[in-house]
Amino acid sequence: MHPRKIFFSITITIIFFSSSLLIETSACICECDPSQRIFSLGLMSIFEKNDINNEISILIQKKLPSIGIGVGIHEVTHWGNVFPRTSQYPLIDFDYIPTYAEGGFDLFAYEHPFELDYFTPGMGYYYPKFEKYDSIFFSQYVNPLYDTKAWYYYSTFDHNERTSFSYELQEILYEDLPSIPIYYPRELVFLSFDVAGFDENLFYSSEIRADKWYGSSDGWFNYSLPVSFKEFNYFTKENGKDLLWLNGVYGSLFRRAQETKYWESFLASNFSYSEVVDRKLNVTVEINPEAKFSDGSSVLAEDVKYTYELLLSPEVGATDYNLLTTVFASNGSIIVKDSTTVKFCFENISNYPLSYLSHGIIDKSYLEPFISSYGYSIFDEQPFTGNVSDALVRSCGPFKLDYINKNNNETLLIPNPYWLEGELSSNLTFIKMEDPEEAFIDFLDGKIDIMDNLYTEYLLVQIPYNNSMYQIRFVDVPITYELAVNMKHPVIGTGELTPVGTPGGAKEMRKAISHIIPREYIVSEFLKGLGVPAGSYIPKACVGYNSDLLPYAYDFDLAVDYTEYGGYVCMCTPTQTTPSGDRTVFLITLFSLISVSILCQTKLKK
Repeated sequence: MHPRKIFFSITITIIFFSSSLLIETSACICECDPSQRIFSLGLMSIFEKNDINNEISILIQKKLPSIGIGVGIHEVTHWGNVFPRTSQYPLIDFDYIPTYAEGGFDLFAYEHPFELDYFTPGMGYYYPKFEKYDSIFFSQYVNPLYDTKAWYYYSTFDHNERTSFSYELQEILYEDLPSIPIYYPRELVFLSFDVAGFDENLFYSSEIRADKWYGSSDGWFNYSLPVSFKEFNYFTKENGKDLLWLNGVYGSLFRRAQETKYWESFLASNFSYSEVVDRKLNVTVEINPEAKFSDGSSVLAEDVKYTYELLLSPEVGATDYNLLTTVFASNGSIIVKDSTTVKFCFENISNYPLSYLSHGIIDKSYLEPFISSYGYSIFDEQPFTGNVSDALVRSCGPFKLDYINKNNNETLLIPNPYWLEGELSSNLTFIKMEDPEEAFIDFLDGKIDIMDNLYTEYLLVQIPYNNSMYQIRFVDVPITYELAVNMKHPVIGTGELTPVGTPGGAKEMRKAISHIIPREYIVSEFLKGLGVPAGSYIPKACVGYNSDLLPYAYDFDLAVDYTEYGGYVCMCTPTQTTPSGDRTVFLITLFSLISVSILCQTKLKK
């Protein structure tokens, strides 16, 4: 036999063997005899380095047979293998995403990231593109009522109306369950007792409002984190942690309000909307006449237009270039009406247009001459070095950058004396400290005021011992760990192969699945409290989250009832099952990686 065929056979054998191990392990601990299975599904999940979600996906695999649903295969894999089965399905043999056995998927357990500004697409014409992570898209969920409500939600700018529609959309998803939410993750941040005005709701996205912090007795807020800042100007920000200092230095027309997370005026004093033909939108913004850069010069409409021209220039390499070019057709989309008035012409209606007007503004009169002399390469320079010194970070925000010291890993922000709301009373220092124990000792000694959420694993251990010595804040993460459902599956999607043969029968089966997932157990045992059982499809961290939607309760009898509402007769009886370790996950992953490695090495030798 040809060597490549031999290795291919070995590869297939190992993958099959590892998959069999996973299925066999599940069969040994199922709560229902295999002969009593009413049907079987394929389950996909993402292999996680931290093991927690691996354990959860195995638990789901174990719980489904307890109500007669077999797991024919549990593929623990990576996104490269998931996309072809979901959002990037080639649609060669089908005009929809089929079942797992046909190359698509049945159930998919994964972490679904969201933006803070929640927007769930309908399947209507108004949504310009679908994100690859959007399970409502690849679940192929279609509901005309949902689409109608989604359009109303998408096209209104009133907070109250938008929240009302958001609640209705979540209620529809809660009932239909095209995706079954399981939990929302949380992280930790520790604060000294004298820190006030800190809003953890904005923290995870690094959209902090340090201008609202107060209570420092010594005039300093010292903030420790275990990583270095990577980018040193607003245009090319890559790392979310860079925004911790960037949002303090750069002033923008709008910024999120604390607690509500709504967009509110920051440098703007007033704004108005106007809709034009073809559902295009105009936003006219008046700049606060008190807005000034840190040298005392006024922020003008020309500064705003020039900033957006740079953001829309491919030569600058702005992080948000691709996003902004879908919103603004050209530089002509930003129009100076007078010295303090700017008109933004959007290509489409957006339910959160002010989010696109939240970019930091630079001083055109100061920066433009440097670009004329040295070109766009200046955007690669670190502040206070090279040809442009502090030109890229000339501040019109509440702080200005005083220095960056890479040798001792410190970044210092000092108050902007011309800040429109009055000069702040405290400095803000970011200090890189890789060792969490060292940072915690300094925290206890009063040298550190805030410990970043990247220390969460270490901070979690400290809660039982020192919880009366400082403020402990749980940070809601805008992620839902969910079980996405293929709504084209003939049993759990369309319902055509259920005994009742209707979409209603499929919905009953989805509810049965939801009721057999022990969310409270998952949060307490697997996450150690760093999570919240999920009721709504969208995370607790998002704007418009519907807290009235309680998580589906773990209830074996109710789950059995729902299978019977779907037309099945479930003969299973409940028994106590304790989730085991993640050995099988590592076995299937290890064997798969070994097989891929062998195959790749063989190809290289050839």
